[in-house]
Amino acid sequence: MKRILPLFFLAPSLCFAGSSFERKIEEIQVVDEVVRLKIGVTYGACGAIDSWWGWSINDPSHSAWYAMALSAQARDRPVTVYDKQSACGGLPTAIELEGLYLK
Repeated sequence: MKRILPLFFLAPSLCFAGSSFERKIEEIQVVDEVVRLKIGVTYGACGAIDSWWGWSINDPSHSAWYAMALSAQARDRPVTVYDKQSACGGLPTAIELEGLYLK
């Protein structure tokens, strides 16, 4: 008898898929308790916020992400931003990032 494993076990990367973009930070702003990183066009369909990714200053990762962003910009190194929902939005003035990695 064949045993069929759920899709979750066969392709775990599909269950946690998202979008990531590697870019250099052009500008850092703090606007209305949101840290915004201008990294250039990503999705191409998000209108005015397409170049801006950010997070709330109340996010538990705020301090680490902010320090990393400042360091990356100062050293002119790229970062990778990650969005597990692969969708525009999340914040009124930026695409909400769910991961920030220094390259």
